[in-house]
Amino acid sequence: MFEVLTYSLADGWSNTWTTEDDLGNEIPERFDTAEEAEQAIKEEIEDIENAIKNGDMAPESRLTRDDFEITEAKL
Repeated sequence: MFEVLTYSLADGWSNTWTTEDDLGNEIPERFDTAEEAEQAIKEEIEDIENAIKNGDMAPESRLTRDDFEITEAKL
């Protein structure tokens, strides 16, 4: 299992990605493969770029691939 870490000045590297389990509880999002995690990062960057293009997000809030890291999840 793999997870995506996001870098922030306040917290350093941390997993801020979540999903819901079958009961509706918020849980950390994990991926079966590093490739799936990489695809999720790509989609996140595309969403950010679209939000900037549409004026829904300020350009200085842009995240790039360097702001993400894939690591094995510690279960």
